[in-house]
Amino acid sequence: MDINEIKKYDDIVKTFDLNALIATNKSKGIWSGQQIPSDHLIQTWEQFVCKRIANNKFGLQWNELEDWGPKDCRAFYNDRLVEGRSLPNQYQLDTTDKAIQTLMSGIEYPEGLRALTYRWDNGFAFKNYQSRVDFALVGVVDVKAGIVGDLVQTLKEAERILDSVRGELDEIAANTATSGRVKHLITHWQSQIKLSDFLSEDPE
Repeated sequence: MDINEIKKYDDIVKTFDLNALIATNKSKGIWSGQQIPSDHLIQTWEQFVCKRIANNKFGLQWNELEDWGPKDCRAFYNDRLVEGRSLPNQYQLDTTDKAIQTLMSGIEYPEGLRALTYRWDNGFAFKNYQSRVDFALVGVVDVKAGIVGDLVQTLKEAERILDSVRGELDEIAANTATSGRVKHLITHWQSQIKLSDFLSEDPE
């Protein structure tokens, strides 16, 4: 990926406030200095973690795993480990695993372990920069769609309550022996009722 493509995806990361740990070691304005390793090195770590989990959690033998390359690990990760947009707890990176600690010991990148952990646990492993940004943007869209969906449901419920209250006032005005002044007040109240009166101040 050339510098112009990297800049394009850097701009997207910054514009949409995506997690910086999906960026590359060549990203500008995101990392200062050599804080994270190259994608190539991180993918080497990802292959080690993938084979470790395949052995420990799925019982695959090392003689079956030793010839696995990036494509094999990517397929296993996406097909067997990822659920939705992340990994269940039992397949997340275990930083207490002695083998993982040995793998990461002495690394010279301050954010190396955090980058590996975030990418591994959140569905970004074995993806290039473009694919990581695309995957992150889909997550942003999903969240926004959920917020809009919740708002629509809230508005529908508020409209239902509003219609119910207005109907009750109609019934009171029609069936109760009241003076013209009281009926006028009821009509006035009906006109003053707004949808916002039935919306929660806290969207949560």
